[in-house]
Amino acid sequence: MSSIATKRLNKEIKELLDPEKGPPVGIKVLNADDLKIWTLSIEVLGESVYQGEVFALRFTFTDRYPMESPEVVFMVNEEYQAPIHPHVYSNGHICASILGKHVGVM
Repeated sequence: MSSIATKRLNKEIKELLDPEKGPPVGIKVLNADDLKIWTLSIEVLGESVYQGEVFALRFTFTDRYPMESPEVVFMVNEEYQAPIHPHVYSNGHICASILGKHVGVM
């Protein structure tokens, strides 16, 4: 992994795991032992058809991060399911056409 990606990912995971700052409300880090692959759970808060549901997402980062966006997939297993949505396939993959173009920020 490039030094830029490693530095950025280390900074971001440190912030997410910080006991005082931590992730935003409703988000938990399930696994980030591998710097390239993180799994987060997200509880849907507020008014939504998904309110109260918890989804797990896998983020896979490449050497080109942050200039290239990570691949994001809903986890589908005995504990988690993908949301029922026209742009999310039953295997958890998100329809790429709705994601738009990523603009890396340094």
